[in-house]
Amino acid sequence: MPRQENWHFFATSTGKGALDRIGGHVKRAVWNVVKARQAAVTDAASFAECAQSRTSTNIMFVNKSDVEAIKPKFDDKVEGCCGIPHIHKVHSVRSEGSYQVLYSLTSDEVGCRLSFRPTNSSLASCD
Repeated sequence: MPRQENWHFFATSTGKGALDRIGGHVKRAVWNVVKARQAAVTDAASFAECAQSRTSTNIMFVNKSDVEAIKPKFDDKVEGCCGIPHIHKVHSVRSEGSYQVLYSLTSDEVGCRLSFRPTNSSLASCD
């Protein structure tokens, strides 16, 4: 029997975690340097350079050409993948057997069923 999973979203955290705190710390450190006129940050590359020199966080800059080079491979993997309608309003997502989830606006609501079918790719497509 498949394992039952439940995921409930709450407005106070909206799925934010440690990475959001790290990102906030890095942005604040760079902003303080810019405010003090110690650096000019004009693009993503100069932001990454400033952040790397002013924080202990390991910053990895990925340029546009690297993103464009990998994008077709990613697009092939997500092609045909479906979404949950009005996902920004969903509060609760529950597994309901193999390849099925129930999603609802509240935890108490029965919810709407979304069924998947396995494909040759690593993702599933919707019925």
